[in-house]
Order: sequence, then structure tokens, then C-alpha cells
Amino acid sequence: ELTGLDNRKPFEEAFRRLSRSDRAAPRRPRGEVAIVDIDHFKRVNDTFGHVYGDEVLVLVSAMLKRSFRERDRVFRFGGEEFAILLADLTPQQAERALERFRDSVESARFPQVGQVTVSIGVTTIVAHETGLEAFGRADEALYMAKNDGRNRLLRYETLLAEGRIFKKPKHVEKIELF
Repeated sequence: ELTGLDNRKPFEEAFRRLSRSDRAAPRRPRGEVAIVDIDHFKRVNDTFGHVYGDEVLVLVSAMLKRSFRERDRVFRFGGEEFAILLADLTPQQAERALERFRDSVESARFPQVGQVTVSIGVTTIVAHETGLEAFGRADEALYMAKNDGRNRLLRYETLLAEGRIFKKPKHVEKIELF
């Protein structure tokens, strides 16, 4: 309610529509999932209090809404974490839009708090996957962005190609030995 953004359940529904969409022809991109996390948010709450922490959440939410197209969807995933579904964009287009957002947050001055930065992980949506699968990849890239010093955008596929992260094997429900 604080931010006016949808939460996890509408994310799953919107993701399902996007990943199964017939409008995404083989040559057209389906889109991207990005996870945004406000850097050192606990420090904001501990130093300035929860009222200013809430104000940072509201202001970052407003910046998210202004930074992306109407057909893109922004969700709050709890705490200081947000998810963005960027429809029909190439990875390069998505990264440009996300970098513009990251830069706008870094350039803004937040009342009482001053400068705030965000870290972002992003991944390409794969046909017929679940939102949880894509979210997990973007979250892994986000973790690396925070580990690499924060205030940056990292792509899962790039980290995978560089050997900085490893693809996890699919979970096998049953194994028949004989």
C-alpha cells in the first residue's frame, strides 16, 4: 500500500501472460525481468528512521513508474526490492532503460538522506518458464551486482558466459534406476 505498486501475485500473472504470449514471434524479444534493490537500505532506516526509509521507498517507486513505459510493469517484492517486467525489448534496450533509471536514482537527492543508489540484476524471459525461474536468475545477477560494489547493473546471461556464475541443473522429480 505504501508504494502503490502491485506485489508478487500480480507479478506471477503478468509474467505468465508475457512468457506465453503468442505475439512474441521467434525474432521478436519477449522481454526482460529486472530486480532492483535499494543499496544499504537498512542503514537508511537505522540512521534516519523508518519514516525517512518509507519516504525513500515512495520516491524510488515514483521514479520507477516514471522511468518505464506504460506496458512495462513494476512490482514491489517486499522490503526494498522491486521487480520490473520489460515487454518486447531486446537485452540492449532493456539495459539502456535500466541504466537510465539507475543513473536517475544516483543523481537524485533524497530529503534528509541525501544520495541513494540501487543495484539491478536482469535476465531475458524464456518462453514457457515460470516467473520464479526468471526471478531467480535476475536475483542471482543482483546478488553479484551487490557483491561487486553496488550501484550497478549486471546481466545473468553475461555473468554465465564469463563463468562468474553457473547454470543450475533442473530439479528432477523422479529417478528410476532399474
